[in-house]
Amino acid sequence: MADTHCRADGPDTKDPGCDALKCPATTTGGQEGTPVIWKEAPKAITNPGLTDWIPVSGPTCLYDPEPENVLANIAARILTDFRQLP
Repeated sequence: MADTHCRADGPDTKDPGCDALKCPATTTGGQEGTPVIWKEAPKAITNPGLTDWIPVSGPTCLYDPEPENVLANIAARILTDFRQLP
């Protein structure tokens, strides 16, 4: 999966840092993440091609491509971390 998400400047240009990035599971029994490079295309292009997308961030790990209630997850993690303090 990382192969398609680690393209730097076109279909034949892989980013070696992204390709080598390891994204281990963050919880016991959880799924591994996918290395990605975040890109954006100019709004003036209505149907951007692969080379129109410009890398803006990354490589980084994506753990869940499905949108969900991010604030609830952040609050739960803060609470869990707080409870683990001595």
